[in-house]
Amino acid sequence: MQPEPMRRRKTQEELDAEAKQAYERRVAVDREDLNSRWDVYQRTMFDAPPKLLPLEAAQVLQDFHAYFKDQGFRDLEQIAIEGFDKEIHQEAQPAGHLVDELQRELQSTSRFTGFFKRGFGKIRDALRRCKVSIEPPNLGDVAREAVAGSCRLLRKWRERAEAKQQAVFSIHHNAGKAVLHIGSSQYGSVFITIPKLLEEEVRSLLTHLKQIVSGFIASESILAVIDGDYQTLNYQAIFEKNIVVRSAKADCDRFDANLDTILHRQPVTPENTGLHLGLPANSQELEKVFEMGKRESQNSPPDWADWSHVLPDWQKSASRNGFDVQSNASATQILDSLTRDENVIIIVAHGDHDSIYLPAPPPEGSKLTEDQVKARRYEIAANKPVVYLFCCETAVVSDLKSFAQILLDSGVAAVIAPQLKIDADEGSIKFFESLVQKGSNGHENSLTKFQAAMQQTNYREMEVFLG
Repeated sequence: MQPEPMRRRKTQEELDAEAKQAYERRVAVDREDLNSRWDVYQRTMFDAPPKLLPLEAAQVLQDFHAYFKDQGFRDLEQIAIEGFDKEIHQEAQPAGHLVDELQRELQSTSRFTGFFKRGFGKIRDALRRCKVSIEPPNLGDVAREAVAGSCRLLRKWRERAEAKQQAVFSIHHNAGKAVLHIGSSQYGSVFITIPKLLEEEVRSLLTHLKQIVSGFIASESILAVIDGDYQTLNYQAIFEKNIVVRSAKADCDRFDANLDTILHRQPVTPENTGLHLGLPANSQELEKVFEMGKRESQNSPPDWADWSHVLPDWQKSASRNGFDVQSNASATQILDSLTRDENVIIIVAHGDHDSIYLPAPPPEGSKLTEDQVKARRYEIAANKPVVYLFCCETAVVSDLKSFAQILLDSGVAAVIAPQLKIDADEGSIKFFESLVQKGSNGHENSLTKFQAAMQQTNYREMEVFLG
């Protein structure tokens, strides 16, 4: 029997190499374990997917590690943890620089010199004392829900390959302070807490602040204004280069579904659109329309001399663009259109928070009411039309009781309407013609067509409401 050959003793270099390889394998396994834990943590704590955005991820790293330590999970190699954390922080670094720059800009008054000279010096100290954070400040239940929904909306947008950088914006009052939530689908959210913000200062302040927050709110991106205070502000007129889409509620799931619908809806054409004129043809019809919508505070009906040309002007404009509008529409015709047409354009002389008033059928006319719309909400929701309201005061927000909100609550995908009284003809007609003119490039949707019409006419009285 031959003796077994003696095994060669490994050199120290070989032993060190094997130890190094074993260590590297442990580190690689631990990194995979960390990635798996991170996925579990996001699903458990944040209902992912969609996954957290860079600023959010960096903010919760310590909580992430503490969570699994408390669960009794095995310890991991420190270098694996450090490498994982480094990647998270590196991804958040550009956003962190923007947050730091935002704080510096707000505390420096150089950018606001002209602003203060125009009589707004009293907010200088408030701006210097404002606080910028990536963690939401203390807010009430409704505001917290709106912020949480907005943050999730940004995460969903980030995961869409075709989406550009999109943003959210809202203002919330809390304990005498104003909290501005500004979010980017590329970076995450930042919060600006201002000690005091007076009603008359809001618009001017936002007009100047939009330059400072441009890193989060990219030019020409979609800007979602979700819930919050100052609902009567025309944010489209402030953020002129963006497509502003609004919701008076914190239902971000419905908001996102409606946004997806309008992003895939073809621009208006005579073939896919129901156009309904509800404008008086004579002084008797004008008087009747305003009589139906009379409120105690309302003055006498407007002079027919100011209205005699309005219906003919709209008819000519519509006819030039291929629409057949020889007669006025009744409430029944509009209701049927809401259940049938992809796009519905309604042009009326008068309306309020729960009704619009129509001269047809003569002589009594008709009114389209909240009850009538809600009675057919299932048909309307199945059709999901995009509605354009060229009317006076139909989108005034008053305890969420506006005609635009009634339509949205009844299943309409979007309502494009003014919040305040708009001119009866010139500006509205120019915007209408730009909206319906032919020659789209084949890639436009209802929203981009709306933006093009605004830019072409510089008419920003119409706003897009999605929830």
